[in-house]
Amino acid sequence: MKDRRRNIRSESGRAASVRISAGFATRQCKIENEWDDGVCLKLDSPQFLEEQFLLLPSGKGGPARACRVKWRRRAHVGAVFVCTR
Repeated sequence: MKDRRRNIRSESGRAASVRISAGFATRQCKIENEWDDGVCLKLDSPQFLEEQFLLLPSGKGGPARACRVKWRRRAHVGAVFVCTR
């Protein structure tokens, strides 16, 4: 089957957290793969993730990124990075 994705994905497997509603509470997640303008996350309870959230990679995983949910499938969520300039 031909891969019709516009961007090349890189598998990650890095730990991260998501912050919801500009609050302090976070939920743990795993970055399954990422690309130039988004990520695929795996969460234990994806139904609690709001449409917009802040992705906080663990350790030296890079800066926090504002994200918007693009799709949801079971425990996985696809999100695009939101430009905050």
